This record gives sequence, C-alpha cells and structure tokens, in this order.
Amino acid sequence: FLPRSAFVTRAENSGGALLRGVESSLAWHWNGARASLSYTFQMARFASGMSLPGRPRHRAAMDVGWEIGPVGLNAALQAGSGFFLDRFEALHEEARVMLDARITLRPHSAVTLALDVMNVLDKRDAVDFMQYPIPGRAFFATVRVAN
Repeated sequence: FLPRSAFVTRAENSGGALLRGVESSLAWHWNGARASLSYTFQMARFASGMSLPGRPRHRAAMDVGWEIGPVGLNAALQAGSGFFLDRFEALHEEARVMLDARITLRPHSAVTLALDVMNVLDKRDAVDFMQYPIPGRAFFATVRVAN
C-alpha cells in the first residue's frame, strides 16, 4: 500500500523486488526478571535498485521486565533507521527511538490492574509507513478480571 495523496492510499504491485536480510533474537529469564533483544537487518530493493518504501534497513528492540510479588514493571525500547516513504526515494523518514512502559498490580489472583505509557519520550515528529503521524505520549489503564 502506497500513499497517492494526503487522502488516498492504493495497493500496488511492486513488481520485481528483492528482499534480503537477517533476523536475530535473544531472551533471558531468571527469578522474576526477564529481558529480550532482537535485531533485523534487511535490504529491500526494486529491480531498479531503489529502496522499497516503509522498510528500514536496521531495526532493534529491547524488552526488560521484573515481577516482584504482585507488582510487575516492564519497559520496551524500539529503534529503527531512517526509511523512504515513497517508491521514488523523494520522501524520507528519519531514524527513531521509541520507549514504552508498563506497571501491573495483582491485588487478587483473579484481578490485574495495569497502567501503560506509550511513547514515553513523547516523540511527535515521526510518521509510520503510511505517512500517518505517530501519536505522542499516551496513557492506558486496564482492569482484567478472570474467573
């Protein structure tokens, strides 16, 4: 899907394109603590040699969390290199780092309360591959009751 104007997006066959890459991940758990790392390298090009839009060459993510009794803490960091937004390499999105956080509380075995903060760093000048702005800092509260 590629944007055609500010209001129109159209599915388009990319024709002869070649995607090459490597993905790797690592996870660790110990005594209530956990961490995971992942990295993706990709070269996504049309037969003409131009980059496929919306595909950063480098992407990395890190997630760390702890559970201490009824309390859980989590932080997720995502980073990506810049990428082109159109098939002619005219529009470019800069590299970015995004941080999310979560705290959970289990006051009862059947009840979980959570508070999520998305985009903790309040990055407001980024767009996604469809050229829509990524929301600024956002807060979400969750109450989960299981039987």
